[in-house]
Amino acid sequence: NTVANAALAVANSVSHYVSLFSQNISKPMAPQITKSYVAGDFSRCYDLMVSTSKYGFLSLFLFSSPILVQPEYFLGLWLKEVPAQSSIFLVLLIISELINTLNMGIAEVVFARGDIKFYQISVNAIKVLSVFLAYVALSFGLNVCWMFGIYIIFDILTFFVRQWILVSKMKFDNSRLVREVYTPVLMVFVLFLPCIFIAPCSSPLLSALVCCLYLILLIYFVALRISERRLIKNGIHTRIRRERGTDIGSACGQLRLNNQKKNN
Repeated sequence: NTVANAALAVANSVSHYVSLFSQNISKPMAPQITKSYVAGDFSRCYDLMVSTSKYGFLSLFLFSSPILVQPEYFLGLWLKEVPAQSSIFLVLLIISELINTLNMGIAEVVFARGDIKFYQISVNAIKVLSVFLAYVALSFGLNVCWMFGIYIIFDILTFFVRQWILVSKMKFDNSRLVREVYTPVLMVFVLFLPCIFIAPCSSPLLSALVCCLYLILLIYFVALRISERRLIKNGIHTRIRRERGTDIGSACGQLRLNNQKKNN
């Protein structure tokens, strides 16, 4: 109906920018994955695939977490009147995008190998089937949320199909993705899930900020390995030393300039 269409249009508009964010994460990695595969450096190729999937999901999750916690509040900042159910649709669309991002690095490796036709037929056939079943569900008078439920179920199915293609075509050790990507990011998602139900009980902006800080801590201590944390610490320390060196240099320069003025 008209109300559902209006709500879906609003949710799709916001979800479009969320999906663009996830695409911008994977695009810089694609040439490096292709270059490594063509050069025969499969170790680096698979390392990049794992990093793309892991950091892509975590970055998108962090970016969209305020919307997941307070969808109505952020939609209200954009619109004077928020259509009914638009916040629910938006949350479901973001969850769908997160599922698609969870192993998005696989596509780049498969494309680098040249199995584009097989991959596209397999994945897009599932997407077309999901649209057909969603139409059937709506034709029986089911709520629009069922449509998104069907999409999410088929997104999960697509996730496993991508994984099957990677194992069958590339003979990749699936346990590495499970160990380094799926397990830590799902732990972060499960630990963050209560925030979605607790946050609406408090101030919208404050709850969004607190939940974002909580998610950053979860990512740092749960999702990242010790080597990755050490890399972040070293980067922060290097940046601080550079800033201090710049400040000290500026202060010394200003002191010399003042002394020259006094001597003159």
